[in-house]
Amino acid sequence: LSLLDAFIVRNEFEKAKQVLEEAERYHSEEPELAKRRRILGQVFGDTENNTQPLTAPEPPPEPVDLDRTADLPNLPPQVAGRVIMLKTLLARIADRSQYWS
Repeated sequence: LSLLDAFIVRNEFEKAKQVLEEAERYHSEEPELAKRRRILGQVFGDTENNTQPLTAPEPPPEPVDLDRTADLPNLPPQVAGRVIMLKTLLARIADRSQYWS
């Protein structure tokens, strides 16, 4: 398993596939090998294991200027509420820090 994981981490998928096939000849019922088979199935687009090929991650969302309250409606309600709460808390901390200076 360690050698197999090393090849996967290093993106040497062909070697990992060979090691996996060799290991499955001796330990076909090993659940850890099944996990590695699913990982490699994603890499190779293996439909036999009902896996989807790996795709590029989605681009990050557009940055939001949290100092502008006009951007708050563009945020999900839970996030906007948390932003307002955090901004209020930061303002209270800033007010109290004036007394400590």
